[in-house]
Amino acid sequence: MAKPEVIAAHVGRLMERWLAVDRCDPDEDGVWRVRNNTASYHVRVLQGERPHVQVYSVVADGVRVTKPLLLAMNELNERSSHARWFVAGDRVITASELVGDTLDYEEFACTVGEVASAADSEGPRLASNFGGQTAFPAEGAPATAGGPGAETTGGYL
Repeated sequence: MAKPEVIAAHVGRLMERWLAVDRCDPDEDGVWRVRNNTASYHVRVLQGERPHVQVYSVVADGVRVTKPLLLAMNELNERSSHARWFVAGDRVITASELVGDTLDYEEFACTVGEVASAADSEGPRLASNFGGQTAFPAEGAPATAGGPGAETTGGYL
C-alpha cells in the first residue's frame, strides 16, 4: 500500500497532465483548486488505512433546502456515473472518491471531468432555482453573483 505522500505526488502528475501545465502544486492544505467556468472543483488525498483521492465541488452555496431541492439531488444522483450529489447545510456538493493505490489517468480524468462539468452545468440552474450562488459568476453576469474569488480569470487557482 502506497503512502499518502506518494499518492499525492502521483496526483500532482495527474493534475499536470489533466490541466496541460508543467507544474501544478497543491495549496498549503494539500488541495488542488481549479476553476471551471462558474465552478471550482477540488482534488485532495485523504489519509487513512487506505489513502484515497477525493474530487469535489461546492456546486451552489447559500441554497434554500426544500423538498424540490432534495428531489433534484435524487435526480442528479440517478444520472451521475462516478459522483454523488448531496446537501450539507446550505451547500450543494458533488463528490467522488478514488482508490489512491490503483489510480490511473483514465479513471482520474473521467471522474474529474464528470465532477467539473456537472458542477459548472448544474450550479447555475440550482442557484437560480433554489437561491444561493456558484463559485464564480456566469459569463456576462455581475461580479456580485459569484462567491469568493469571483474576480479571478479562471483555470488553476
